Amino acid sequence: MAIGGRTRYGVVLAVLLAMVGVSMLGTIGLADWVPYGNRYGLIVMGGNVVNPTYGYYWTDTSNMYNALKAAGFTDANIYFLSYGSSASGQTIVDRTSTRDNVLWALDQIIARSTRDDLVYVFWVDHGTETYFEVQGGNVTHSEFGSKVTAIKARQILIALNPCYSGCAIDDVSHDGVCVTSSVKCGVTNRWGWAGQWILALTGGTADSGSDVNGDGVTFAEAFAWVAPRSRSGCTQQSYPQEHPSYDDNGDGQAVEQDQSGFSLDNPSKDGFIGNRFGLSFQNRTRQRAYLDYLILRKGQTADQLSDYFTLNFASYRPSVLATCVQKLEADLRYHSIVFVGEDDCAVRQRQYLDYLILRKGQPASQLSSYFGRDFASSDWDTMAWCNRKLEDDLRLNGISFRTAAQVESNDRQYLDYLIQRRGQSAATLTGYFKVSFSSSNPAEAWTCLRLLEKDVAVQGISFTARAQWEAAR
Repeated sequence: MAIGGRTRYGVVLAVLLAMVGVSMLGTIGLADWVPYGNRYGLIVMGGNVVNPTYGYYWTDTSNMYNALKAAGFTDANIYFLSYGSSASGQTIVDRTSTRDNVLWALDQIIARSTRDDLVYVFWVDHGTETYFEVQGGNVTHSEFGSKVTAIKARQILIALNPCYSGCAIDDVSHDGVCVTSSVKCGVTNRWGWAGQWILALTGGTADSGSDVNGDGVTFAEAFAWVAPRSRSGCTQQSYPQEHPSYDDNGDGQAVEQDQSGFSLDNPSKDGFIGNRFGLSFQNRTRQRAYLDYLILRKGQTADQLSDYFTLNFASYRPSVLATCVQKLEADLRYHSIVFVGEDDCAVRQRQYLDYLILRKGQPASQLSSYFGRDFASSDWDTMAWCNRKLEDDLRLNGISFRTAAQVESNDRQYLDYLIQRRGQSAATLTGYFKVSFSSSNPAEAWTCLRLLEKDVAVQGISFTARAQWEAAR
């Protein structure tokens, strides 16, 4: 079998890591990103090779350890397994990479991780189409897949370097797993994928960065960076093409970076999910934010709800999110807990932001210049960020304002006031407008406000303007 995971760039990478401190990992965490709960790493240097290949493997795995440390992983949460002189002569190594110890490390992560956490696995050395070689034995792909399935985590990121490692993708593929391999199933490797993969995770090179949009390197961006380098590297060295492979949508079907099944931006393709997760932070999608809002209204954690509904409420996969939203909305309805739909929730957030801007006494354009963010945006995450910043600023300047919940309650009170001024009951108005005027749903109350204000104006009925009414209160 050809050498699995041979790295020709290990020494250069070690120097780069020492010089820059893996600074690119530190850039993850801009306004659209939030941290994980805990992060766990498993580094496996398995197999039985001797020098010089042993030295390549040790360089790869020790550099991966340094990269995880630079990204903020703690020693207590990194399980580093190797063999030979490094297993006994290096303090960063926890145990020898025997079959029992590899399974032990996976069991430790299974026991410790929660649905708020990240788990990252990096595996280097030899393999076959059905198993990975470890010291004195092997771990089958199916055994590894069973352990991965048992892990509770927000996301699991797996990078596999051994020959034939693409054959393991269908074993580990499921909801919440992003997996990449140096080669597709049935192919051995010779090119230095492992060292290049670490470069990809840490920002790429000076003339070719792996961070596509400047907000930190994601797992999918790292794959998109290293795959074409593998193709060109194999061509330059006259190696057979190795076809790095990837899956993150749980369908068990590996794709390549230059195939139509891979995209960083298309939700129906591999790459979309992985483009929301890096080693340091995760991206909050609008639907994820709405689900978090519903969880807050329910008064329970995502972990509790996951056990209750037997669904992963901590998932960021669009189809799972949609199912969780529907289940939780139905449950909230059953318990008579008031909530608003996702679109209405965005509208309410926009209205609340406009209200805060009004209380601040400045137009959105001035605030955008002041804070360096678009206060006129209708983007969910941007609005949430602007809400928090403006609330803090108002507080700092001693400006009194109400919370979003109070504004929503105020809408209901104001609507009741207008109904009283109209001289008709909510039931009569409901029949007249075909909209529920007795609803406590904030979005429905807002619609009724607009309809009733327009109607009283058309009918020439005098009533106190809302601003006057609020002042009088």
